[in-house]
Amino acid sequence: MIAFLLRYVWDVLWPTIDWLFGLVYGKRSLQRICDGQSGGMRTSAVAKHLNQSRLQVIRKYTTASNVDIDEGVTAILKNEGLSAGEQPVYANELRQALVHICGVSDLVAELDALRSSYDKSNTEHEEHLMALWNLLQPDTPLSSRITKQWDSVGFQGDDPATDFRGMGLLGLLNLHYFASEHNDQARRVLSCSHHPSLGYSFAIVGINMTGLAMELLRSGPLREHFYATLAEDQRPAVKDFHELYCYIFCSFNQFWQDAKPDNVMAFSRVRDEFRQALLEKLSNPNTAALPLSSANY
Repeated sequence: MIAFLLRYVWDVLWPTIDWLFGLVYGKRSLQRICDGQSGGMRTSAVAKHLNQSRLQVIRKYTTASNVDIDEGVTAILKNEGLSAGEQPVYANELRQALVHICGVSDLVAELDALRSSYDKSNTEHEEHLMALWNLLQPDTPLSSRITKQWDSVGFQGDDPATDFRGMGLLGLLNLHYFASEHNDQARRVLSCSHHPSLGYSFAIVGINMTGLAMELLRSGPLREHFYATLAEDQRPAVKDFHELYCYIFCSFNQFWQDAKPDNVMAFSRVRDEFRQALLEKLSNPNTAALPLSSANY
């Protein structure tokens, strides 16, 4: 209730406050943002500014997918009492920010589509699963499709398909990308997961990291990484999310080893602590650009 009242007061007073700032500084809030910041920090500030708008038609540009960028620039500038023709510099800077903001929203929509259920009758799904085994255990052939051997790479049962219920196909694609593109690092993490006292279920934790990455991307914090790293007019791709996932999984593995939990029952606590550490890193403009390279995994 208090939060609702504060939001209501802010919605009512902000236009007047912004108008007064405009009189004092000769510029509206969006102009002050564009003048005062650049790169990812500007994009982040523009996103925050749009999200604080009292108009849903403006707030939607922070989360909507398949947005017409030029149409969005025109609508946002009009709401600010500006026009692209009269303010070409601000229009261009806003456009650059909106390409990144909406590009991340498009990525979220694409990733959500990949969260479709794992389908054992789908040949492509099964090929990815079998390839994952061969990448992680190249010297050990599977005795059959359904076997207790899956436990050695961290699945819970004889049929790993049942473990993809939460993240669907995306959980498998993340694991497969990690094992195929960063095989040495993936097998090193798998080896760590077999530690006699600090071990954990590799695949299950990997799927959990997919969930964490999606949560932070959808809610906002991981957007800061993309805002800080995307080149001008560049939009993030699924491959970029895969790389982010590899970094998060490897970072969690190190965090787990350093935490030295008594047993795997401490997973939820350690995961929450890791999540908080990651949030702190993403909230700092100096560290929001996560170091995505094999050397840092």
